Amino acid sequence: MSAQMEAKTVVVAGDFTLDWNLARNQGLEPQRGLWDPEVCTRLRWQRGGSGLLADLVRGVADGIRSQAPYKLLESKAPRRSAKGDGPPIDSEDPHYHHSYASWKLFDYAAKVLMQLKGRRKKRVRGG
Repeated sequence: MSAQMEAKTVVVAGDFTLDWNLARNQGLEPQRGLWDPEVCTRLRWQRGGSGLLADLVRGVADGIRSQAPYKLLESKAPRRSAKGDGPPIDSEDPHYHHSYASWKLFDYAAKVLMQLKGRRKKRVRGG
């Protein structure tokens, strides 16, 4: 970095949210209400809102730091380490705004099978 280049200051402000991701591994569908150890659910948080924007700005700016030095100013908000651990935060902690998303695996095989059946019907009809 050149001594002549002055570091620019980037300020990221706004509402900080904790984005909660609820992921469900369906495993085999439960039969007759029995507990199935193959089915599991995970709940993890990530920085959202202004925190996510600050992380994105930092990621892009780190790539060009040698050409454009910068200093990033952001609110003090919880952050996970590269290992994925972070401060213990409850999904209903009143100190933060929360958003929730529910995820499940996409059943790719079922979609492909349905597409193949549809094509087969077209061919039979003369399509």
